[in-house]
Amino acid sequence: MGRLTVCVAMCTYNGERFLAQQLESIASQSRKPDAMIVSDDGSSDSTPRMVESFARRAGFPVNLILNEQNLGFIGNFEQAIRACEGDIIVLSDQDDEWLPHRLEKIESAFLAAPGLGLVFSDAHLVDEDGRPLGARLWEAVGFTPREQRRFASGAGFEVLVRHNVVSGTTMALAARYRETALPIPDLRGVTGHDGWISLMIAAAAPVSIIAEPLVKYRQHGGNIIGARDASMVEKQQIALRNWREFYAIQLLLFEDAHARLSGLSSVPERNLRILSEKICHVKHRTSLRHVSRPRRVWPVLRELASGGYGRFSKGILSAGLDLVARG
Repeated sequence: MGRLTVCVAMCTYNGERFLAQQLESIASQSRKPDAMIVSDDGSSDSTPRMVESFARRAGFPVNLILNEQNLGFIGNFEQAIRACEGDIIVLSDQDDEWLPHRLEKIESAFLAAPGLGLVFSDAHLVDEDGRPLGARLWEAVGFTPREQRRFASGAGFEVLVRHNVVSGTTMALAARYRETALPIPDLRGVTGHDGWISLMIAAAAPVSIIAEPLVKYRQHGGNIIGARDASMVEKQQIALRNWREFYAIQLLLFEDAHARLSGLSSVPERNLRILSEKICHVKHRTSLRHVSRPRRVWPVLRELASGGYGRFSKGILSAGLDLVARG
């Protein structure tokens, strides 16, 4: 079996509390990285010194980038990804912990499918002290067994158009597809960098899943993006509060994705058509905010009957939300 070059892209910002454990888990991999990029977004704690100390003993090249100006979470990740060289770019948060065979499993997935664009795995959810929470990431984000089978059958793009199931902390991408996803737009809370990257690459290339957990995904008060499994009631309340802004911004993002992907010969027409249908569905949901509740009944029922809510949202739950949300 051949060998691919693997570069880790890590972002840091005031991460001294958990960083040592994460760095040690990377150094202890059964398959070592060929290189590592750490982009620090202006930490005021000991994070840069910890990385510098790690670089001297890591046994592989570690390049620390110190930002003079704060780029923000997404901008910092984009910078780290751009700085990576090699065949595979593996994303890393600063506060998690990798299981020892993560890189070995990732490399094997890419070697087994030479045209693969992206791979992601499940993860164990742990508390701030690393204690298991008794749940897995895929369960928390609603990545169902049926959707997992759809990825296995080559329909992952359709799943991602409906909702994001990929966490950056479990993601690795083929470097040749980096420019398909970059630059990352201003996502403004609609999705994370992981949702954008996975959607764009899945439009152009196969995506594979690794069903076993390869990361201990730490849940704590300092998370920028976490995976706490909110109850259905909580999710509905959040959706109701942000109804207007959320769908208007989501529409802009999907239109941006369609415009970029339309210029790529690697993107099948079928995927562009699916994306166009998603845009039409989001336009439908966006337009309802201008309509009184009684007048929404027919357009909502019509979209529900056509299958739009089932294919691109949460089915009857989303239809019900559109009926009751304030205009």
